Amino acid sequence: MTENDIDVGSLIKKSFKSIRYDPGYIILFLPIVLMTIIFYVVIQLLFVNDFLTMIQSMQSSALTMTQSSSSFSEFTNLIQEKIWILMVILIFYMISMIIISTAIYASVIKKVESEEKGEKITVSEAFSRGLPVFPRLLLATLLAVLIIGLPIIFLIGLIVLGVASNVMALVCFSSLIMVLLIVPLIYFAFRLSLFAPACVVDDYSPVDSLKRSWRITKGNVLLIFATVLIVAIIAFVIMAPFIVINSVTSASQLQYSGYTYNSIGSIANLIGQVVVLFIIGPVSIIIYTLLYLKLSKKYTSKTENKEMSSGPNIISP
Repeated sequence: MTENDIDVGSLIKKSFKSIRYDPGYIILFLPIVLMTIIFYVVIQLLFVNDFLTMIQSMQSSALTMTQSSSSFSEFTNLIQEKIWILMVILIFYMISMIIISTAIYASVIKKVESEEKGEKITVSEAFSRGLPVFPRLLLATLLAVLIIGLPIIFLIGLIVLGVASNVMALVCFSSLIMVLLIVPLIYFAFRLSLFAPACVVDDYSPVDSLKRSWRITKGNVLLIFATVLIVAIIAFVIMAPFIVINSVTSASQLQYSGYTYNSIGSIANLIGQVVVLFIIGPVSIIIYTLLYLKLSKKYTSKTENKEMSSGPNIISP
């Protein structure tokens, strides 16, 4: 292995060691976990009980044909009424999570950067150093979301609109376009995935941080894909026991009660998501920051070698 080669396994091991020996990384993720729990509770209180009551009513064997038709109509009206409230809550949740996640992202990157320089900093120090970068990183995040996420969000909105208005042609057309866009958007996501470390570590502007990520990830998409895949597998392994609990309790409840909602499994899933957030969340940011530092060094070295062979040149972001 040459000096410029990057060992994904070593980066992942180093990231897990970081959160093992420094719980500050996990503490920084507490606001995201709290937001996830609040969102879960709100959804349960506003939607689950109403839907469960209606489904149980429809499943009742005592219903006549007329009552079944009436219950189905009420169920459809309930969906159309609630779906707009759900969309508002989802939009509010997404905006809140983007703002909170950006602040945490900046703090974790600053913490990793400092420790790579041999300086160990506390959670409050990491947050105070990340706070000045927050506005610039937020703008860069919004740009990345617009480039990668806006087409998907728009198409999901069309699908929801089609379902709510019972226009299946709109649902089918939007779903087809979404399938066709998946691969190009994933490629763009990989190429722009290191914009945050570029913005925080090297103080690039929002636009230049995206350009920097695009440049240093050229020829390294498979490396980033392998990193994301390994982290995703680890996340699945962590989540697997909670998925099993949900499946087993759901099957048991379906067998004995004839109705599928499973409160135990739902809580197990929430606990699993919290555990994954506390572990994989900081690990992912640490890996991306270390990956950026190595790819940036590799890119700069390659550019300097070209500069020496072709004469003076200005290194662009």
